[in-house]
Amino acid sequence: MVEIQDSLRRLESMQVHPSAPKRVREALAEALQEPEVEQGQGPSFANLLREGVQSVSDASHEAEKKMKGLITGETESVHEVLSAMGKSDVQFSLMLQVRNKLIDAWQRLSQIRV
Repeated sequence: MVEIQDSLRRLESMQVHPSAPKRVREALAEALQEPEVEQGQGPSFANLLREGVQSVSDASHEAEKKMKGLITGETESVHEVLSAMGKSDVQFSLMLQVRNKLIDAWQRLSQIRV
């Protein structure tokens, strides 16, 4: 966060030469503008995490259900079972990486001295 703010300050202090291409000047002006986001717009971060965890849980239950179906003879499609297990594994791995990134971000924030 501090690095981004420093970069923005450096960009603001730079003078764009009038002969620079118009698209460069426009891109620099656009980069310096802060996005306009209103409070309450879109889903909250907590809801996104909750939905992600629910999706991982649903995929895991679906894979387990298909595995039981294969074992009990209700289904003969090994492909469906392996596909469901693969989907569950990928979703779990992604959620694990999100968790690791959140923990890393929290640790970095907790080290910032105010």
